[in-house]
Amino acid sequence: MSSVSESRLSDIIDALYAGSGDPREWPGLLGPICTYLDAEVGQVVVGDHTRSRWDGDYYYALTPNRDEADLTDFLAAHGATDPRRKLFLASEGRVWLDHEMEPPGFDASPIVRDFLDPLEIRRQIAAVVVRDETTIATLTVMRSRAAGPFTAVHADRFSLLLPHFRRSFHIHKALRQAAGVAQGAAAFVESLDNPVILCNGGGQVVLANEAARALSRQGALSLRGGRLSLPRAADEGRLNACIAAVFGHDRRLGRGKAGHEPCGAMGIAVPRPDPKPPLRLLVCPLPGAHALADASPGTSLVALVGVGDTTDRPLGTLLASLYDLTAAETRLVDQLRRGLSLKEAADALGVAHSTTRTQLANVFAKTQTSRQSELVGLVGRVASLQAPL
Repeated sequence: MSSVSESRLSDIIDALYAGSGDPREWPGLLGPICTYLDAEVGQVVVGDHTRSRWDGDYYYALTPNRDEADLTDFLAAHGATDPRRKLFLASEGRVWLDHEMEPPGFDASPIVRDFLDPLEIRRQIAAVVVRDETTIATLTVMRSRAAGPFTAVHADRFSLLLPHFRRSFHIHKALRQAAGVAQGAAAFVESLDNPVILCNGGGQVVLANEAARALSRQGALSLRGGRLSLPRAADEGRLNACIAAVFGHDRRLGRGKAGHEPCGAMGIAVPRPDPKPPLRLLVCPLPGAHALADASPGTSLVALVGVGDTTDRPLGTLLASLYDLTAAETRLVDQLRRGLSLKEAADALGVAHSTTRTQLANVFAKTQTSRQSELVGLVGRVASLQAPL
């Protein structure tokens, strides 16, 4: 490949990755692609291959010097019956020169006579760039019969584009799926009855659901200026210490302030005017949750969850509701917090030691702890939520 062709290829690839990977951005590259491949017309077709017809279900684009109506008219008339279609669409990633996918006698067919020759697009190189469960995307370059057929050299150049188009499409698809998950998760948080506030390491609020905003309107806390604050300076200091300690525990989240004992989660009870019960908050680390709050990748987050008045709730019930523990897991945690070893807990509960090992592994995963001592410490901090002020 000449240095000029290499430079053109590099420019196309750079422009492709500079975009979002959405195939609807690809038409902007058709001009440079045609120059790179000595073509006169470029075409992108994107659509749902589970549909029975081409027309109406697909998105089309041609180079700016051609009217898209030409393509839509062609597909409406011949798309479903084009004898090249079945072979072409079944071969993702293969580069086809026009003569390789044409049946005998095709040159004398109405498709060539009525459309390809009059539109001066008789010679073609084409490929299915992407074909997944529903979407198909094709890329084609064309030129007139007079310009002569494309060669194997052109096909080789064309093939160098395909992995990059395919990769950019899958990046775009993954980003869309991640955005959908994040939106769904954020909607779930919004629907919760418990107040939930997500904060970064700098104390900035990146997400607060309606229940939390209601507390702000009532004056129990403030979310003004995108920062969480409490009415009393002493309570706010205790809350900031909790957040710093939680960040110090999880190295994936960042470093806590010097002097804070690392911990997986902490509870804080904030007094409110009588007769309202205290506002009890559980502060938990949320590694990898930046997408949930539309924060920048790598942003460290903690969740502050209001757990309501817990003074009349058994500790086991509170633990089960906060960490989604099963009844068996809750009973095991109760034995461990009393100082029993795992084997002693198994004997006390009348189950096999292997069963308690499995249950403990599940509890570790749900509570983001990794040792029994760490788990017992967490249980103690949750128990502090029940203590009278």
